[in-house]
Amino acid sequence: MKRIYDFGRAPAKRNYTVADLKALKGTGTKLSMSNPANATEIQACVDAGIDLMVVWDEQLDEARQIAPEHFMGIGSTWKQFGTADEILAHAIDLMGRGGDMYYTLRSFDVMEKLANEGIPVQSHIGLIPTFAHWAGGLRAYGRTADEAMEIYRTLKRMEDVGVFAVEAECIAEEVLEAVNDKTSIVTFSLGSGQAGDAIMSFVADICGEDSEEEKPPKHAHAFGNLARLHKQMYEERVAALKAFHEESVAGKLENGRGVDRGKRVPGGAPPAPGAPAPPQNESRWGGAVAEDAPAADPGSVRLTEEHWAYENARKTAEIPGRDLEERTDGEIRIEFIGDNQICGQLSCVEKTQQGIVDIYAAST
Repeated sequence: MKRIYDFGRAPAKRNYTVADLKALKGTGTKLSMSNPANATEIQACVDAGIDLMVVWDEQLDEARQIAPEHFMGIGSTWKQFGTADEILAHAIDLMGRGGDMYYTLRSFDVMEKLANEGIPVQSHIGLIPTFAHWAGGLRAYGRTADEAMEIYRTLKRMEDVGVFAVEAECIAEEVLEAVNDKTSIVTFSLGSGQAGDAIMSFVADICGEDSEEEKPPKHAHAFGNLARLHKQMYEERVAALKAFHEESVAGKLENGRGVDRGKRVPGGAPPAPGAPAPPQNESRWGGAVAEDAPAADPGSVRLTEEHWAYENARKTAEIPGRDLEERTDGEIRIEFIGDNQICGQLSCVEKTQQGIVDIYAAST
């Protein structure tokens, strides 16, 4: 793990630096790379030991919380900004927040503008889905000598403007292998075999989940089958909701049905001074059942007149000053008037002035 200052000049550590990746070219060492789409996938990449990650700008802050020491690429789409200055501002912002390289599909001039500011620039060669119109559709590249040489010339042009790395997508493996040793640019192979310096694949493709298209691309290799588990979870969710709906509308829903989430926590407010004890064998009204109390059978709880008498007595005991009548042998009587029982108006002061009530008190 290398100690660095990131581009925002904050002390940090990285599993790989730009210099490390450049130094690995030609050594035969291969790294893994993927593009987690959410916090769960980011954590999974960390736990699985994935070497390099690429995330979108809206993921960066969360990704840095989860994976503070991973080399992490960020960037923008072709359509995201209109001018070179906007792209540069975006790149500087993200690099300052913990990005390690910046991906762009824009012109060589834009790539050079970013590189001139010290930004490690990543671009794209081979199949570029955004530019599939120009290629007549999604297809592999480097199947002819002319295409192979065009790939090489593009790499050298990128070198000239300061590009650090490229995603090499769907290039014939033998072609990428031939040109990779002739460029200083770090190559991330996506569907181009083992010829790249790092081997990249999408998390969804690796895990056997649904991808952007109806079916995974031909070069995708699934190492898991999460799509089956997602389908099973969906079917289980629908079955549970359907059962709940049917019992609800049929009036058959019973208390206590479903998964036992554990015992209730003991608690409940203590009785007010002077309040009577709750009815025998009952928990404090409004409190919680004790840990060792047996679960009540559905339909076994019944509210009796004793409960209502207890509730009324409790309320009476909680009225401040109620015991003054007893302590003064009736010399002082207190009638509690609340909730606008005199009238529906908030005019208690006026009612006091009119002699309707003797004492008016308010508190806030």
